[in-house]
Amino acid sequence: MLPTSHSDSNLALNEPFLWLLKHGEAFGHPEWQYKTTFSAFGDRGNAVEAGVNLFYTRPDCTMEDMVALALHDFLLRREKQEEDLDEAELKEYSAIPHYIRCAQLALTSSEFEALDQGKFITTQRKVTAIVNSRSHPQDWRGYIDFHLEKGDWDLKTTTNLPSDIRPSHRRQLAFYGSSTGNAQHIVYVKPVPEMTATGKTSTAKAYAIFSLDQSEIEIGERGRRAVTEYMCTLYEMGWEKAMRVSPPRDMTSIYWDVRARAIAKEIWGVQP
Repeated sequence: MLPTSHSDSNLALNEPFLWLLKHGEAFGHPEWQYKTTFSAFGDRGNAVEAGVNLFYTRPDCTMEDMVALALHDFLLRREKQEEDLDEAELKEYSAIPHYIRCAQLALTSSEFEALDQGKFITTQRKVTAIVNSRSHPQDWRGYIDFHLEKGDWDLKTTTNLPSDIRPSHRRQLAFYGSSTGNAQHIVYVKPVPEMTATGKTSTAKAYAIFSLDQSEIEIGERGRRAVTEYMCTLYEMGWEKAMRVSPPRDMTSIYWDVRARAIAKEIWGVQP
């Protein structure tokens, strides 16, 4: 059975058609294999995380150091110079300094300190686990953003702060919690400028911090078993039958790019 991850299982749940394309070769159809390209805002999130890494790995770093590293990381991911960015890329690139500032506010807050996570150990800690379904065991893999002695936390960049942990992120943290035994936390960061348009210091909320309790970890475990069953069932059905029950859903969502839409039109005759 195919190995999977948090993002891979989310793709299966939200756009099974694209999940089939991603694993086309494993289904015996390499001619249809295609993986949607990473968007500019996906690269923005990874770039901000790279900048925030300095908070732990270089205790003497300044916010300017974090911003410079994040901007450089974004350009490397896009394989472009600043002057070559298109409109969508430039929008995300320009927001990075605001994300970094707000992340620093979160990490130096009394709320974050109260999490009492202990000594920093590493970033991107690999986590693996076997999840059993009725037909196949499945190898799950993931990477914890920031692994500390008594707690782990993930960083999420967003344009809208949620009032609670988003369901897909709850499943993700539950996987980490059940695999490591560590307390699990998540920090959402919004790009709030330091000054308002009228020149005043902004008082807008810039971050939200949530923690996962044990009952949520258990709920996440059950959800992980359920999505494992779903993916195993699609795999057992084979390409033709699995494709028949997996028409494209929302072709305007973040999961889609130009090539994916072209393939959907070729196979299903549909377009957004």
